[in-house]
Amino acid sequence: MNNTPKYVEYAHAILKNMDQSEVDENYNILQAAASTIEKTIDIRVENTHLDILVTMFDITFKTIVKRIKMKVNEGKSHYRVIVAKRVEIGYDNALDEDYEDNGGFMFYMKHLYLKQEENIQREYGDSVIELCAMWNSMNVSSDMQFIADVISEAKSELNKQDIALETDICIIPIFAIIYDQLVDEVSKKRKELGEFEYVLSFLSSFDVKAVQSDNMDDVIIFTPSIEYKLELKDNHTASARYE
Repeated sequence: MNNTPKYVEYAHAILKNMDQSEVDENYNILQAAASTIEKTIDIRVENTHLDILVTMFDITFKTIVKRIKMKVNEGKSHYRVIVAKRVEIGYDNALDEDYEDNGGFMFYMKHLYLKQEENIQREYGDSVIELCAMWNSMNVSSDMQFIADVISEAKSELNKQDIALETDICIIPIFAIIYDQLVDEVSKKRKELGEFEYVLSFLSSFDVKAVQSDNMDDVIIFTPSIEYKLELKDNHTASARYE
């Protein structure tokens, strides 16, 4: 009888095609994020269970993309959602009709260089639900219905992977804390190596690149995996075919 949690198998399936050095770096980022998650919203993820974070981030990201695809089906030429004041995710095919017709359907992620709210002020006795509610009130201020729909759908998918959450309002905080750690670590790695730019593949979902700039902050560039680009383009092509 296989007693391995489903989230372990899920995570390993995501990571199996990545170079081992990148897998190790991905886990290092998740380990650092786990520490911040515990300090911020009092949810503890042991180092031996980091596959929970792999699965949570991937399912949340996939759910965001899936719900953006629904806007393609509705015939919208462009759509974007801002996730926790940190990243804009969307698509745009309105810039150049000929470009889109030739296969250039534009799915993108854009880092938002916004100063984030300071860590919430925890008090003794604050529950996980209270801490997550405070975090969300400070960090989620746009696209509220879209985010609510993502949370509802992601929770259902996480349950299928043996991840039972005390509260589903922890989903976006965990996603965002991992995102913050990823951006910070890629920028830090570039500086440590003394390179002009540094690129890392994260959970087979996208590449993130830190590029040196004249300002203090690096330029952060995301390149979504071909899987997501093709999903959106194929979805649009199928929709357009029947219009």
